[in-house]
Amino acid sequence: MEVIKIDKFPACETTARINGDKIKEINRKLKCKKFKLKEIYSTFPNKTCTKFSYFKNVLKQSHTGYRRLDIILHACNLIKIKPRELENCITSYRTRKSKILINKPKIPIKVSPVFYMLIAHLIGDGGYIRFKNKETIYSGYRQFNKKLRLSFLDKARYVFGDITYTKDYFNKSTRVYLPEVPSLIIRNFVNRKTEFFLSRKARIPENFLKSKKGNLVAILTAFIIDEGNIEGTQIAIRLINKNLVEDLAKICEILNYKHTIGKRSPCGMYNLYILSEGLKKYWKDYKRLKKRYNFLTMDFKEQAIK
Repeated sequence: MEVIKIDKFPACETTARINGDKIKEINRKLKCKKFKLKEIYSTFPNKTCTKFSYFKNVLKQSHTGYRRLDIILHACNLIKIKPRELENCITSYRTRKSKILINKPKIPIKVSPVFYMLIAHLIGDGGYIRFKNKETIYSGYRQFNKKLRLSFLDKARYVFGDITYTKDYFNKSTRVYLPEVPSLIIRNFVNRKTEFFLSRKARIPENFLKSKKGNLVAILTAFIIDEGNIEGTQIAIRLINKNLVEDLAKICEILNYKHTIGKRSPCGMYNLYILSEGLKKYWKDYKRLKKRYNFLTMDFKEQAIK
């Protein structure tokens, strides 16, 4: 399974709490190699936006807070400590000013069907937002059904670790925001600008269409949750974005689900219909996916399809 390693994280934005023994080892090896802090700083690629006093403080063994990841990775690279050795020593991470922590982080991040499902949710009924007067950028997902809203969080926690929010606002609010680091990891994996996730511009990335069957079933499931309607013996997925509907039709074609695209409705919507024969095949594939990830749910839609 493809993974996203720690050296592929948005390093400038990520700060991590690192096991004390690993920091002790880093400092010991720097001393053995006779590296001076000024020398290490001079080769640091991000020094133009990082003061030496801050750089020095991050590397101190006595530093008790979160340490900026790019500084730690730079020091590790100089003393030949591989990124994977660092991964098991990170107990939590966050952005520098964020109060939302990812505890017991899952690093490296596994690019599983659940990871693809999170991306599909953000394409189908989410997006990215930069709050006024803040530098940080978040991905947000809107879902009016509380059970499905909390299910989105279950998926995020399965992928990234124990995301700890200061308030459980998502129990009442219809929108859930992912912290900045997971948001950037997803955006970087898709390799698109944030505008890509806008409802009228969004597409299923072409390389996703060449992905494994489980990933394609997961993508389609996310759109059924967010935009699908169960109509008799078929599923109708309604979107304003014609290109996105055609992308989903390609997924149905790859999975051999019988389907059709309806004419544009008077209100400007396009419909993808998964027909009864295709629905039966989808249901079998969904059950296999759910057997593997038993926390997945489509709530009332699941019962309707069954």
